[in-house]
Amino acid sequence: MLFPRKYRAKLFDEHLKIPPGQDITKIRLEESKVLLRGGKITIGEIAKKCGFSSIQQYSRRFRQTFGISPSE
Repeated sequence: MLFPRKYRAKLFDEHLKIPPGQDITKIRLEESKVLLRGGKITIGEIAKKCGFSSIQQYSRRFRQTFGISPSE
């Protein structure tokens, strides 16, 4: 059974203290860190694979979250 969107958002807020979209972005960024450590694909490919619309958007979110750029 699926719960209504507002109810799911409320559960996220109550239990995780962040909105669902922010949690999803964090998961995508964590996955990108694994791919970066692998060193087999470019930053642009990682950004695309992890669902970011551009390398600029990905780099900006990565820096906001981890305090360094993906290339560092």
